[in-house]
Amino acid sequence: MRPKLAIAIPTYQRPGEIGLNDDIFMQECAALGIAVYVSDDSNDDDTTRLAELAAKKYGNVFYRKNVPACGHDRNIVETLSWPDADYVWIIGDTFSAMPGTLAPLMHSLQGQDFQFVNWNSSDTRITDILSGHEAVNLVRDKLWHQTLTGGTIYQSRVCDWVRSNLHEVHKNFPHIDVILGYISQYDSSVRWYGKKVIKSAPKKSSYWHHKALDVFVDDWFSVLNAYPKILSPTQAVAIGRAHSANTGLFDVMFLVRLRAIGHLSWSSTKKVHFWHAMHVKKSRILLILLAPKAALVAAAPVKRSLGRFLRR
Repeated sequence: MRPKLAIAIPTYQRPGEIGLNDDIFMQECAALGIAVYVSDDSNDDDTTRLAELAAKKYGNVFYRKNVPACGHDRNIVETLSWPDADYVWIIGDTFSAMPGTLAPLMHSLQGQDFQFVNWNSSDTRITDILSGHEAVNLVRDKLWHQTLTGGTIYQSRVCDWVRSNLHEVHKNFPHIDVILGYISQYDSSVRWYGKKVIKSAPKKSSYWHHKALDVFVDDWFSVLNAYPKILSPTQAVAIGRAHSANTGLFDVMFLVRLRAIGHLSWSSTKKVHFWHAMHVKKSRILLILLAPKAALVAAAPVKRSLGRFLRR
């Protein structure tokens, strides 16, 4: 029998953090008939062995080793296209679900094309299933949040569309291509699920941490501006800035750290969308750029003092 929900995990070199290690999560998946798919780009066999053990223990695990590796973006697309289920929830390889949350989450899947799953928003509502202009407005309002791999559950017809139509994607944000590409072509339905479901294992720094300006200035705005039918230039700027404001990405202390390690400079401000991506006041960013780099490499207490000063 085709499962109602499949959880799909693209992974690379994280056998210690992947959700297969979460026994309660895996037990709940098995009890609810949720299939777990793992698409592995790793260059060793640690995740292979873990998946084999999980498949024997729970019986609902499907694993493949990608040779050659797909790469970050293509692995997301290929993993989303792989499962045979009514809905596919693609999650990051350090994520699982909090105990007791999967059953009500599944119950909320009632035919909508997309379900946005809350991770770090203060909006705890569960909305009705919205369509037409209401759905588009919800997407515009929540798109800052959907950068998270794990923030969206996709109906099978969306996955079918991905298999047939999504041949090129924007770097680092293929899942945003799926959302904006699909609703650009079809009258779509969306629900916001505000209850907290996702939990994260302790993990290494994100792969983009030192390339934050490339990812969340260049790449982020590239995908936002690729769908003018859904997002005007003004709306794209508002969403880009909302991401930084709501996640705290480009806050004062992170900008100080980027400056200290040489990843923020005057040339960074020449990026087309640099100022669009910033929620911190321009005057404070200019102060960070004017500060001698040697001072910013100083001890952490000095950095904290500078951060307190700049936040005033």
